[in-house]
Amino acid sequence: MGRSNAAVKNWISVKERFADFYNGTVFDGRQVVRAEELQEISGESDLILRDKDGKAEELHRYRDVIMRWKGEMDLVILACENQEKVHYAMPVRNMIYDGLAYIQQMKEIWEEHGEGRKPTEDEFLSRFLKDDKVKPVVTLVFYYGEKEWDGSRSLYEMMDFGGEEEEQKNLKAFIPNYPINLVDVGRLGRLDGFQTDLQVVFGMIKYKGSRYKKEIQSYVNEHREYFGCLSWDDFLAIREMMNLNKKMEKILEKENKEVVDMCGSLDALCEDYREEGEKIGRIEGEKFGRSEGFQLAVKICKELVQCVNITDEELAKKYHCTKEEVTNARKMFAE
Repeated sequence: MGRSNAAVKNWISVKERFADFYNGTVFDGRQVVRAEELQEISGESDLILRDKDGKAEELHRYRDVIMRWKGEMDLVILACENQEKVHYAMPVRNMIYDGLAYIQQMKEIWEEHGEGRKPTEDEFLSRFLKDDKVKPVVTLVFYYGEKEWDGSRSLYEMMDFGGEEEEQKNLKAFIPNYPINLVDVGRLGRLDGFQTDLQVVFGMIKYKGSRYKKEIQSYVNEHREYFGCLSWDDFLAIREMMNLNKKMEKILEKENKEVVDMCGSLDALCEDYREEGEKIGRIEGEKFGRSEGFQLAVKICKELVQCVNITDEELAKKYHCTKEEVTNARKMFAE
């Protein structure tokens, strides 16, 4: 797990937030899941598969955050491994992870029986007694990418059934579908169902992207009471979810404080970029004169000052140049 995913995982795994996430999405804001009823359990799952020759293959998977609720149900938040990217095989991934969670429960139930009851031949074969029950596993996909989710939301959407419509209908009757529970937090219609800081942070995520730079700054200042006094853990998670420039962290490190004033750091970041842009223009202008290539680089540098998160593809398209020219301009900007 990368540092960025770890920061978000730690942030959402705080039990008050975890409970609020489920209450706001699954229970329409009703306070059903409570923090004190949650128990964090291991997200690590193992499954050993053997072929007809007895050769074993181990299947090992990790879930980001998993909690047991009141001892009755496993609640899972599965954050995308790369938070900004769509996972186009998410239905299969969820299906495997949920299946492993059920297998883990079955193993635990079998071990709990011990020598207490002698299983029948059928029960011994399945390692599951006739009266045994597993607990439901509910998985939510916590997606906070900039672009709208355009991946499959169910197993059917990943399949190519082929054939005529009537044949497809017949096939589907025998093929179980597996929909995912996608929570695209940047596009939630209502946020009043959340009672913790999820409401403020999710409201900010809808402005994710370089074109919303001014909106982000305005939103943070409007919620100064929250963003003006963040813990480092909260700040690192928000920075990763918003894909904010890591230069902001360097600015904050100079302050050497235990709490983060994100309002002031955003202002400082913008001012720092403006000063650097002006400095680059003066130095490079004196050095290279007004050549066509340099003029293009200056334009790109000015664009980077205004939109720190703009991609190379967007720059190349906007200024009708090659990605190599954009790369050279970025190097000049970094210097």
